[in-house]
Amino acid sequence: MARTDITVQTLSAYGGKVEDLTLTAGDATNDMSFTHPGGQACFLFIKNGHTSPITVDMIAVAGPKTFQMAQNVSIATTNAKESMVGVPPVGFTQSDGKVHLDMTVDTNLELAVFTMSPSP
Repeated sequence: MARTDITVQTLSAYGGKVEDLTLTAGDATNDMSFTHPGGQACFLFIKNGHTSPITVDMIAVAGPKTFQMAQNVSIATTNAKESMVGVPPVGFTQSDGKVHLDMTVDTNLELAVFTMSPSP
């Protein structure tokens, strides 16, 4: 199953606003992914317009040095609220070079991934 891709966008570190992002509709059927930009700080923005809380899971992989399984990160977004988290490149980039996001509900769920320019 091919995951729905989220395009990584760039916001200005000086005056860029979340409102400037193009949001991608959530896809619980196929789940979602994005290519981490590597050495840059990267952020996941989640907007929940649903009347109930929604959880988005960022799927972890084994660490490159410890070979231990990292913990998945669950981002809970309460009803009609927004959440934002930093996404580290290590521990979440899968063998296909992408960060995988899983969700069980996608009604009124929108996501965006962005970096800042110039990098903070």
